[in-house]
Amino acid sequence: MVLSHVCVECGHDLARVRVRREAHYGLPMVRCPNCDTVAVRRMHPAWRAWRRFLRVKTSLGVLLLQLAALKFFVGGGVGLCEWWLLLVADALDANAARPVEWALPIAVTLLFAVGLGTWLTAGFAHWRERFLPWLIYFLIVGAVLAVPRFIVPLIENGASGQITLLEEAAGWMVRLVGLMAMLVVAIIVGGYPGLLLERAVAGFRRWAWQARRRRLRARRRLHA
Repeated sequence: MVLSHVCVECGHDLARVRVRREAHYGLPMVRCPNCDTVAVRRMHPAWRAWRRFLRVKTSLGVLLLQLAALKFFVGGGVGLCEWWLLLVADALDANAARPVEWALPIAVTLLFAVGLGTWLTAGFAHWRERFLPWLIYFLIVGAVLAVPRFIVPLIENGASGQITLLEEAAGWMVRLVGLMAMLVVAIIVGGYPGLLLERAVAGFRRWAWQARRRRLRARRRLHA
């Protein structure tokens, strides 16, 4: 149902009266057909609140999407580091029952690297320093790897477990080296798709803005 716009002089309902744009300021003017009073079309407070929500809806959606992507790529990076360490350990084990199959881990790692590189390149295009998202991701994953491998044994063992802590620290450093290698692969295979995606998003935003301007100009010509 259309929101009611009442004339301030005679109380006539102006909801179905066509708006005429004022020539100088572009204000939406309505003329009462009953008493010939001219007034500015006012927006209902409930509609103003909805418009404010629509303005922040896109920003909230992008924020939630970025948080979900951060959770996925951080968890995937940690999981891939652990998976490759297990594969290397099985390959170096002379008593292994069967040889290690490398096709699936390599394919999964390449797909993950393409997604990671695209996300870090296109998802943070507003940061001019291209290395900054990669550094932040490296620090986050390094901290997540350090919690079970280094920090928890440090809290549990204290000063009495120095050898164990050195071993855990060595394992953590090996994982960091593997993570750095994966980031290099992600830069190589995912940087260019990220730039293409960034340009496509920028082009879509320009097209949407131009289409919105065309609609506004057509609406003004209609109401003129």
